[in-house]
Amino acid sequence: MGETYGKLERTGEAHYYLGLFYFNNREFQIARFHLQRAQKTLNDPVKLKAIEEHLQAIGPPTRGDRQ
Repeated sequence: MGETYGKLERTGEAHYYLGLFYFNNREFQIARFHLQRAQKTLNDPVKLKAIEEHLQAIGPPTRGDRQ
């Protein structure tokens, strides 16, 4: 879904769904990147709440993570 939204130039939703995909695949560094990008552009309160919950579950970046 992320790629499809990206092709439709709906980058907020693209980042949101890519973030969920990587979160579910336990690739938390990549998930954090996409969720933070989505957080900057989305206005949907339901999605923003889900993003916040996922970011809290991931936790703060570790020393080796890129920002």
